[in-house]
Amino acid sequence: MLKIMLLTIAILVLPTTCRAVELSAKSACLMVASSGEVIYEKESGMRLPMASTTKMMTALVAAESGRWDEVATVSANAEGQEGSSIYLEENDKVKLSDLVCGMLLNSGNDAAVAVAEHISGDIKSFSQLMCERAKSIGAMNTSFENPSGLDSENHYSTAYDLALIGSEVVKNPHLRPIIQSKEMQIADSEGNITYLRNHNKLLWSYEGMIGVKTGFTKKSGRCLVTAAEREGITLVAVTLCAPNDWQDHKNLLDYGFGMCENSVVIEEGGELGTVNVGGNDLKLIAKTAIAATGIKNRREKREVKVSCVKNPTAPINEGEKLGEAYVYQNGRIIGQTDLLASESVYEIQEDTGGFLEFIKSIFKG
Repeated sequence: MLKIMLLTIAILVLPTTCRAVELSAKSACLMVASSGEVIYEKESGMRLPMASTTKMMTALVAAESGRWDEVATVSANAEGQEGSSIYLEENDKVKLSDLVCGMLLNSGNDAAVAVAEHISGDIKSFSQLMCERAKSIGAMNTSFENPSGLDSENHYSTAYDLALIGSEVVKNPHLRPIIQSKEMQIADSEGNITYLRNHNKLLWSYEGMIGVKTGFTKKSGRCLVTAAEREGITLVAVTLCAPNDWQDHKNLLDYGFGMCENSVVIEEGGELGTVNVGGNDLKLIAKTAIAATGIKNRREKREVKVSCVKNPTAPINEGEKLGEAYVYQNGRIIGQTDLLASESVYEIQEDTGGFLEFIKSIFKG
């Protein structure tokens, strides 16, 4: 059983007015990755084709499948995919993780289909998994009909939804190292090496750039999702149908970093309540600090929810984990830390009378 304690910190100030950002994009969104809070938007709810930015969700489903290290066999269907490719051939055997590298860096449509067929058996079933995962994170205006992003009637998303998806990709421990890589090489089971180079040129030119995915078809125009981190603040930017997307993203991210600031919500070693042990209160302290990204002069709601062991008993060692604390911002978890015992509490053994009688005999003597 867990005893739940709730501490609410409310920050209420006048909301800020967003100034215009110069963009070529038809639709755009700039988001704080940790909280999902939108800093700037331009027609961010407009449904549009999103080309190979689709592959962010393909990669996310693969990374969360529990099959990351499995070896996939490339089908004739995967080999024959039109558009961008990493030149897979039928019956090639490639690790799932390497296929993900191939579709995130070189945007291989063949790699995306190989991933889908290995996990779900066919493109339709895998696309359903993609749609379900999108809905689970609040991307309600997104529909996937394939894992690669090739144009299709009911294949679309919005800048806002893609920012949500990009935020999940940035947080994923399998995917973040991949999207940050400028170059790498992968190999099939026969040792044949494929050299990959990331299509996101901002990795070479924008300070703090993390990733994430480029995209283009004649129907969609230039599509781009990027993420960057500075001073502990991670932002995700999305543009759809943007002729000058590289400059758009520099403008968006520069604006976002100027609008954001971090503040410490929980300090390392800070006290976050007590638990009763043998009639005495034992302080609980935070193992690590948690900071929150806020937008200057904007109304926010933050909560610290604390759960701890109910009625713990001695012995308890100093530093022993007795619970957890979660920081929420605008209803979304943005950080977690363990709660530790501030000191040791040792078990007190009940006296049977023998020791006390011995002491009394000394005085009587």
